[in-house]
Amino acid sequence: MCCTTSTRKKCFYAVLIVTDIIDLLSDWLFYYDLKVTEKGLVYGPPEEATLKALLAFCIVGTAVFVFDALVLGCTLFRKNCLLNTDWVSLLAVMLGDLPQMSINVYIAYCREEPISYFQLVKASVVMAAILVRIFIAVVQCRRHTKKTSISKGAKCVKGTLVAVLILNLALATCVFVFTQTKRHVNGELVFSVPENVIDDKYDDLRYFENVSVFFHHPYYGSKAHWVHVMSINDIRGQQDISMSFIYRYEKNATHLMFALWVQKLPKWRASAKDYRPPECYEMDMETRVISAVNTVLCQRSLFIAPTSVYATFQFTPPGFIFRRKIFGDIQYNFKVKVNGTCDFVDIMADREGPVNQPTIHYYRLNNTLANYTSHHLLLEDGQPHFFRSDQRHLVDIAGVWRTGFGHCESLGNLAPTINRAIAIDCDEW
Repeated sequence: MCCTTSTRKKCFYAVLIVTDIIDLLSDWLFYYDLKVTEKGLVYGPPEEATLKALLAFCIVGTAVFVFDALVLGCTLFRKNCLLNTDWVSLLAVMLGDLPQMSINVYIAYCREEPISYFQLVKASVVMAAILVRIFIAVVQCRRHTKKTSISKGAKCVKGTLVAVLILNLALATCVFVFTQTKRHVNGELVFSVPENVIDDKYDDLRYFENVSVFFHHPYYGSKAHWVHVMSINDIRGQQDISMSFIYRYEKNATHLMFALWVQKLPKWRASAKDYRPPECYEMDMETRVISAVNTVLCQRSLFIAPTSVYATFQFTPPGFIFRRKIFGDIQYNFKVKVNGTCDFVDIMADREGPVNQPTIHYYRLNNTLANYTSHHLLLEDGQPHFFRSDQRHLVDIAGVWRTGFGHCESLGNLAPTINRAIAIDCDEW
């Protein structure tokens, strides 16, 4: 079958338009994905300036695409088209593709992409689209250089276009490497092999292995002293589960008495009175020595007029299709009960809050205590101690959640976030 010149032109035009549409859709989807991102575990939205720049270049890229498509069609299908396609294509790449891809590299350097065959194909298609444009530009460049009538200026424009497209391919390759490989601490690059066609897979172990929620109270004597509340994996990914936590304490002239309960329940049973037996402790305020207290004694006579903190933790899922919170988030609510009155009191803060406030924070257990979840306090030779956040027992989550290929500073929440809509029951166990 003979392929006419007209047919070849139509095929050529169709290939360019389809690849450009794919590239354009990829840019807009990327912008929308970032725009709807909310602060959660590990990740948060990018800087406002980055979003504005990305939107601006998406708009410019769309306008340039339409103009480029019209000029290309005019050149191919009309004999006397006054516009030069090489200049238009060069401007399209310089004003649209290069700025977009540069921003993509900047974001991809600090942002993890999910691993699946779909994501791998999507990244490959973007690179293939650029390769098609480079191939066509090189063929046209070689064809025109054989013509003695073409000016040196036109040859320079065509050569510049090829060079700029190659630069764009190099930037796209950087995005591919940043999103489809892992960089270990020793600098070794490992390609991430997908296991699913569409289901996204993130590197959960990197961020959540041995990470827990810890609680601190100013009565502990040092801001480095913390008690273990729960492992983050006890609730992460389980949106039908609530983790209920009670912290009861009373202080006199010589001692601090405190007890801790925690219970994992379905949300519809979050107010059930079936807490496990508490862990009870007594601390000498002068020596800071902690002693375990018998459970029966703790429940019957240890406290006279205690203060009780009732907290409920729940997991918020990432979202469907567009993951608003990339890893989801852990939210909590609490009430404080004093003298029989239980109400909302704004006493809780993150680790950076005032020293005289109770605080909660994410920490990772160091390697010597990996997978230690037996007690709320650390037992060393049977003697209870607080967990210490001065690198002796705990690693600050800000140092653990270094994100993306570049191990950048986390933009996510470093502690559970308050949500006053979560129901709290102050009834006893």
